[in-house]
Amino acid sequence: VDSGVHGLKPFVHSDCGGDLRLSAGALMRWTAHCAFGSILRFHGADHRAWTYSDHMVDVVRNYLSARYRLLPSLIAAGNKATETGFPLVARGDLFWPEFRESATNTQYIFLEDILVAPLWNILWNTTGRSVWVPPGDWEDAWDGSLVRGPCTIS
Repeated sequence: VDSGVHGLKPFVHSDCGGDLRLSAGALMRWTAHCAFGSILRFHGADHRAWTYSDHMVDVVRNYLSARYRLLPSLIAAGNKATETGFPLVARGDLFWPEFRESATNTQYIFLEDILVAPLWNILWNTTGRSVWVPPGDWEDAWDGSLVRGPCTIS
């Protein structure tokens, strides 16, 4: 995520899943993060959702469907990045440098207007976290609720 702030890479990504097959929870968290990045590529150990459960297939399918709905925006942002170097994924301080809360690698802005705040911790059964919401009106993509920032929510 830092690479976007420093102008190093407009197309930054993670190797989704890494080299380890840890658990269904790890695959779910990796997929949730990687679905909202410039490149989605499962990498390393066996990360086939159907080897875990039908529920994991549904979870992964849900994230992949969300990503594919964004393809027109991804293509447009990729073209812009090629021309201007503006990243598809960036820390919030690229957009809101006046807010110290925006300077974090634990959440990021995707395609200039999607706030992504994944649950990074794959070792514990973390089910929630605090998220700094930037200025403006933001809609929760999963439940449709509206939040007006700046504020911190859990």
